[in-house]
Amino acid sequence: MRNPEALLEVLPHSQCQACGYLGCAPFARALAEGAANEDGCEPGGSLVRSRLSRRTGVSAPLSAWEALVPLPPPSTARIKPEECIGCAKCLDACPVDAILGAPRQLHVVIDQDCTGCGLCLPPCPVDCIELIPVTPMDWPVADSEAALRIAASGHADCVACGACRPVCPESLDPEALYLAVREADWEPGPSASLARCTLCGQCEPVCPSKIPLAAWFRQGQEIARAVGQWEHAASMAREHHDRRVRRLAAPATERLPPLPALDALDLTAAREEIDQTLTRLAATSSPRAME
Repeated sequence: MRNPEALLEVLPHSQCQACGYLGCAPFARALAEGAANEDGCEPGGSLVRSRLSRRTGVSAPLSAWEALVPLPPPSTARIKPEECIGCAKCLDACPVDAILGAPRQLHVVIDQDCTGCGLCLPPCPVDCIELIPVTPMDWPVADSEAALRIAASGHADCVACGACRPVCPESLDPEALYLAVREADWEPGPSASLARCTLCGQCEPVCPSKIPLAAWFRQGQEIARAVGQWEHAASMAREHHDRRVRRLAAPATERLPPLPALDALDLTAAREEIDQTLTRLAATSSPRAME
């Protein structure tokens, strides 16, 4: 049996249930048991599919488009303030506690915590929640200048001739970098040196397959930034979900804030202060005091 924890580590932890399971952990267990497919994680895109395939040993070749845009554009939930009735049904539906509110009060979404899972939409009785794209400016897209140049090249395959290595002024391995981007291999390894590429293009003229390597590397640098953001968001989502699970599993008495300790309270001093206050009140309210 495969290790379900190793599979869970590469999932987005959005708990969106688009895979058909009640969260990322059940999906990981199903993968480990061979009951689910590696392409079942919709918000993970081809990035998660390729990572899961490496861990399960299943071949998962990617199209050039999947390699150039391995992550779906992110989105977040928005609550329309003029339509929210404060029913609080979305609070229980959010798997990462990204919604703030109380009964009969306006609810708001914490943008940085929302995973865009969409689970808050179905229980809303007035349809006042919507998912909107929040794609960063540098998120990789299929119609970028680099991607269009790659598409026009016909996506020739690398023949592993090694001619590109000696001409790289940064002493990088363009062949390894190209394969890392082409196969959406963003694990620690060849792609780690991609940031050092200056996009000089000196490797392109010596490539017998006429691969636009500089364009692949430019797109790859944008992908690397997006993957970093995605991994951070997945880590935070897992932390928030785990914290929510622990909170709901705790007995009701443990969820209440602790009461202040009474051991150090000086009851004698408190009684004296009360007596002094009563004496002052009596003095100020007496007929003589009012003359």
